Amino acid sequence: MTHRIVLISFLSVWTVSCRTSSSSSAKSIADVASLQQRSDGQFDVECKDGTREVRSREQVQKEELCNNSSALLFCASIDAYYSQPTRVKDGVAIGNRVGSSTCKEIVESANSGVVCASIDPYYSQPTRISDGTPLGEKTRSDRCHDILSRARSGLMCAKIDNYYSQPTRIHDGAPIGEMTRSDMCDDVVLSAKSGVMCAKIDSYYSQPTRIRDGALFGKHVRWDYCDTIVSSTKSGLICAKIDNYYYQLTRIDDGEEIGTQTSWAACNDAINRSR
Repeated sequence: MTHRIVLISFLSVWTVSCRTSSSSSAKSIADVASLQQRSDGQFDVECKDGTREVRSREQVQKEELCNNSSALLFCASIDAYYSQPTRVKDGVAIGNRVGSSTCKEIVESANSGVVCASIDPYYSQPTRISDGTPLGEKTRSDRCHDILSRARSGLMCAKIDNYYSQPTRIHDGAPIGEMTRSDMCDDVVLSAKSGVMCAKIDSYYSQPTRIRDGALFGKHVRWDYCDTIVSSTKSGLICAKIDNYYYQLTRIDDGEEIGTQTSWAACNDAINRSR
């Protein structure tokens, strides 16, 4: 049975289905895939990047779910001038102490469960908030905040060096596909949709790939065509390429093939007719 839970906030009222993606445009619940109340009154939350959380009723009402990363941190005052970015759940400090205004900027710029932990006055380290794991190499603080602003769908571009970055799954730090130029890595992350991304294979080809576990959909294709396949996903369905002529309508969540192989046009028509 599908349970429906009403989330009430000072802004609006959302109804979130336990087995369907949230339709709200609010950033704080944009990455929620499902939400279900437990017998103990807490809520099991599944995020679209595959991670799972347990949240209290108060946290649900405050929309402290999945992508609301700034709610996971606060600035602990050190003295009249300095503060320390600190994890809410256990009081663990993340990075070095900084000026109080800088601390506020660090906390507010946290995104997708990652924060820029200060190393020194010039450099920061993209760091997973939940356990303090660094993701990629340290980088200039302004570049670090830029990297986080582009993180989404459970992905970020982890810096390799001054020219290359690695599309990386945030919740476990796993690289997906080959490293690529930093600007192209941004394109890979930003074009991800419906839990699927184009994982780079080489300079010409990419592979439609499920983000949460790296499962592959169909054959590899040219980068631009991979982007077309991913952008056409809808209602949890994708047209996986079989060969130069045929495609297979496939359910993204479990990889189950639906119906027979068809042309690209027919496969897309089937997706557009789905609900």
